[in-house]
Amino acid sequence: AVGINGRVKYLPLAWAWTPKTSFRKNSDSPNHQFNGLIQGSNSISSATAVATAPNPFFGDPMQPPTLRVVPKEAQADVIFPFANFAISDKFALVTLAPLIRKETVLETFNAPGTASLGTNTVTTTGLGDIKFGTIFKAFNSDNNRHNFVFDIVFSAPTGSITEEDNNLTPMNTIVKSRLAYGMQLGSGTWDSLLGVVYWGKNKQWGWGVNIWRRYRSKVKMKRAGATVINMKQPPGCHMSGIPI
Repeated sequence: AVGINGRVKYLPLAWAWTPKTSFRKNSDSPNHQFNGLIQGSNSISSATAVATAPNPFFGDPMQPPTLRVVPKEAQADVIFPFANFAISDKFALVTLAPLIRKETVLETFNAPGTASLGTNTVTTTGLGDIKFGTIFKAFNSDNNRHNFVFDIVFSAPTGSITEEDNNLTPMNTIVKSRLAYGMQLGSGTWDSLLGVVYWGKNKQWGWGVNIWRRYRSKVKMKRAGATVINMKQPPGCHMSGIPI
């Protein structure tokens, strides 16, 4: 799955194991939609956001103390072409190249107050950060009823972090400018992802869980307000929001 900021939330690589010296390719196509705003655990309106949420760029020329542009709804569509090659009964080489399309509807407010100037839609489309590495089959019981697999994966900053689109400004003008970090296609960093997968099956039934941790090098772009406001998300999901 993928967050609206384009970061991979699971790696669809370790759920099926190929026989030794064999090659497997496939793809996955998750879709995620978000609407509404939350601050902490509370739902808030767009007007409340622009009245209370601090602008991390305040102090720079022409930057007001609070946010002037907030997201109303967002959508992320990702195609994950991936492949693995089993070099032994325990180890396989894996790679994944996400193809991402993100769309966000933004609402802009006038510079001095809370009067809405309207909305506009920004989009980005292209290649995300390519992942590559190895998976290790640590344990599998008879008939693959219980299985444990470890992921050691690296992420290369192949996705663009300089995407631009037309934005409605607080001065009520349309300007083509750099989009916020959450709308970029890549992270701008080299990352390592370490994870463990458990999956099991019984006749026609299957189950599993994937737990992993990302270790990120220093981010090269400011994440405007990333700790202030998040997009609402469906229950049970863990997605990064984008306060653009």
